[in-house]
Amino acid sequence: MPAGVSPFVRTVIAALGIYDDRTWASRLAALEKQAAGTDGDGLDDNRFWILADWRFRRFVCLWLETGESDESKNWAAMLRAIDPVGNAGDALQLSELLRRVATAVETGPAAHSVFGIPKGPTAQLVGRAAKGARACAQPGDAHGEAWFDARAAKHLREEEFSSFRGFGRLAGKDDELWKLIGELITGLPPASTSPASDESIEAWLDDIPRDLP
Repeated sequence: MPAGVSPFVRTVIAALGIYDDRTWASRLAALEKQAAGTDGDGLDDNRFWILADWRFRRFVCLWLETGESDESKNWAAMLRAIDPVGNAGDALQLSELLRRVATAVETGPAAHSVFGIPKGPTAQLVGRAAKGARACAQPGDAHGEAWFDARAAKHLREEEFSSFRGFGRLAGKDDELWKLIGELITGLPPASTSPASDESIEAWLDDIPRDLP
């Protein structure tokens, strides 16, 4: 890895080391060169929120979009419609949305499954994302370089990134990973696309139970 690479970018590239074929190695090498000079460029706060948004919103959307029920796809569509996470307030709102989705998955019919597996793992995945989003909203938590260390890379590698090779329905979505790295290198978050209004989010939440029975 070249010198002067932002810890955020370094963590993600290190986590993508699970892909050991030549094509991936070549692309990663090119991205490492592009990443040189990103350390100390003043954009690491942006990178923190970009990575948080990808892990706790966009990755969950990718997972839910492969679901076998209309409800799963509808939840993904609503999460896609909200603004990207860019501050603590956004993270708290996302955490509440995800918590309610996890509850709905857990209490819903058996048809609420993803990849044909029981709904339990999906509820757990969404629930973990809810907790992660809430943690990001805590002052001083995870913003420092210490969070983006070998432990963080290990989590990304074994959780989110491994899903792209571990489940066939995500295998064709590798471009999502390259898009993430590109955003982290530039420090520019994804643009909002037809963001949902607060009223539509509230109406959506009204249809989801608040708590487990």
